[in-house]
Amino acid sequence: MNKKLSQVFGLHGYQEELVDFCVRTPKCGLFLQMGLGKTRIALATVCELVITNRMQCHCLVVAPKAVARSSWIDEMNKIEIDIRYKSFLIDEKGRELSKIKREQLFEEAKTAPPTMYFISRDLLPQMTEYFGAQWCFPMMVVDEYQSFKNPDSKRTKSLIRIMPYTERVIGLTGTPAPNGLDDLWSLIAVLDSGKRLGRTMYEYHQKYFMAWKTIGNRVTKWIPVTGAEQQIYDRISDIVVSLDNSGLTLPPVVYDTVRAYMSSREYQAYMEMIEKSKVFIEGALVRAVNPAVLVSKLAQIASGIVYTNVEHDYVKIHEAKIEQLKYIYENEPSPLLVSYHYRTDVIAIKGYFKDAIVFDGKTETIRAWNEKKIKMLLIQPASAGFGLNLQEGGHILVWYTLPWSLEEYIQTNARVFRQGQNHAVSIIHIVCSDTIDERILQILESKNVTQQGLLDAIRYTVGI
Repeated sequence: MNKKLSQVFGLHGYQEELVDFCVRTPKCGLFLQMGLGKTRIALATVCELVITNRMQCHCLVVAPKAVARSSWIDEMNKIEIDIRYKSFLIDEKGRELSKIKREQLFEEAKTAPPTMYFISRDLLPQMTEYFGAQWCFPMMVVDEYQSFKNPDSKRTKSLIRIMPYTERVIGLTGTPAPNGLDDLWSLIAVLDSGKRLGRTMYEYHQKYFMAWKTIGNRVTKWIPVTGAEQQIYDRISDIVVSLDNSGLTLPPVVYDTVRAYMSSREYQAYMEMIEKSKVFIEGALVRAVNPAVLVSKLAQIASGIVYTNVEHDYVKIHEAKIEQLKYIYENEPSPLLVSYHYRTDVIAIKGYFKDAIVFDGKTETIRAWNEKKIKMLLIQPASAGFGLNLQEGGHILVWYTLPWSLEEYIQTNARVFRQGQNHAVSIIHIVCSDTIDERILQILESKNVTQQGLLDAIRYTVGI
């Protein structure tokens, strides 16, 4: 790919290889684990095609709502590339668009200059119905592509309907077949109209599966016949890249940052806390008696739940980080090690992820994790970030709330990034945008976690 463009994006060698693959493969899938930069690879591919004048047209990005309105725009804002972009979800002030306003933008898109547009997957049926045969998005990127695995769903039917009018598609997912190989057919059929795995699910089943369970005359469970898995992978290897079929040379550890966004009302409460050291949230008073307590309260608000008093009563303010953790969870088949700081983080996470296990220090829990029997393990760096061998259970560490301690940060990362780890490790930080989260990450990355560094961070945050 264009070397100057690669430098602008800060791409690793394997990411350059994947951009080249996407450029030469008009309809393809990147089935890669979280943290390897699928978003950046797809964005670099679009820029490469536009800059080299191979595709002067609109590009539509379809993604889960929270991701479509944040992660992609974040990536756009990080790079110095002059590409026009617009959201079909929110206006310039972050307010959600009405159906009427959205359809006005649909109409404007028909005559607009080449633009990258963003829409949520749930609104795709509305969009395809509006445009019909006048579809004007020859390029598409479909994030969390596995959510189109059901060929009978409205969103999948909408995607199939517009494929004849779409020249390029990149499907991004870390979990292409979460329930088994059965899920693959629809994802591949969207890309190749059924050429590789069969034109219908029936053909796919007849060739690669055997009936395992039936109710009446209806098969309710299919299992692959001997050798089917490898045959399927061989059939799709020219249009799909995964770590199993690519031979990519990955760095041993990749650091990634995923941003979460509060609503304007929620962020107003955060700013009021900064300015007055107190704020009413859902009728409860949150108060800080000194700058150090204030920093703690701001970090709690950024993570979604904040304590209101010494009795540890709490109030929920948002689920922005939960939405991003959900996205990671649904896109990554590997068990997740999730690092938290406050007990309120555990309340938030376990309120949504019922199968999440809080690390209790027991040998049985470590064994269960390393045997991959735990899908999500929650650890607190101060108590579980040192000395534990957790590398066999997974290779994805998610920082739900970052610590002030550089030692805790490094030691917790070393639970998975250590000798005996057989996969590329992804360290993912979930950061609430324009909050103290960003400052903490800056300090950790600069390794300026000294007493003076923390005091400077407090002054920077509260303006004292």
